[in-house]
Amino acid sequence: MARKKEPERALQNKARIMESARILFLQKGIEQTSMEDIAKKTGICKATLYTCYPNRDAIKNDISLEAMRYLYQIFTERTSADAEPERNFMAICSALLDFRDKYPLNFQMVVENICIDDAVLAEDQTLLEIFEIGEKINDHLLQIFETAYLGKSRAEMIELIFEMWGSIYGLILIADNKAEYIQKATGKSREAFLQNGFMQI
Repeated sequence: MARKKEPERALQNKARIMESARILFLQKGIEQTSMEDIAKKTGICKATLYTCYPNRDAIKNDISLEAMRYLYQIFTERTSADAEPERNFMAICSALLDFRDKYPLNFQMVVENICIDDAVLAEDQTLLEIFEIGEKINDHLLQIFETAYLGKSRAEMIELIFEMWGSIYGLILIADNKAEYIQKATGKSREAFLQNGFMQI
């Protein structure tokens, strides 16, 4: 009977560890957070922690995978190849705001480097799945903006999508970091500033 419960218990422990790590990574930074910090925050012994995760990067990667799955889900739910490009664009902006609220740590990591080394990906199933979901997101964006990018090669379309990512991401960061100044200087709330900014991109 105990053996049947082990996988469920391991999943519960992993979920608790990920939640504790998310909080600590945001508070202290990933590099400043130790495995001991995570064990203490989770309320488990280090031996149990190491049974679930061999190191801090493995925890970070599981958090990133969960976040990427969520991002892909909301993109595919809120956008469609049948919708107008402008409507899809605003849906993407809204989805990224929701993603930032649900996964603030991973929103910060959106523009960081991702592993594309085939040898590393072949050895690490989690990194491989993160990469594959990223590719699925890009393919979905290419599909929904296909009519807007007529005559463009795939490489040109990918470049345009990355420019779009950068513009939206940068605008959200400015709105987050300069909310008080924007309110004082323009009289606009953060939300109004973002909506106006999204329409200008």
